[in-house]
Amino acid sequence: ILPSELGGMLPPYDMGTWARTLLDHAYDEETDYCPESYTLSVKDLEKDLSPKTMK
Repeated sequence: ILPSELGGMLPPYDMGTWARTLLDHAYDEETDYCPESYTLSVKDLEKDLSPKTMK
């Protein structure tokens, strides 16, 4: 269960917290499913929403 501040697919005020929440949740309950998809999705979203993280 994701925090209410996620508002579904919308990230909260803190991208770091949002990313950590998704990653922790993925590795905690979805490890057998496909945690890599979560990691890639978070990285893509961070690049799209936070240009400063682009290298």
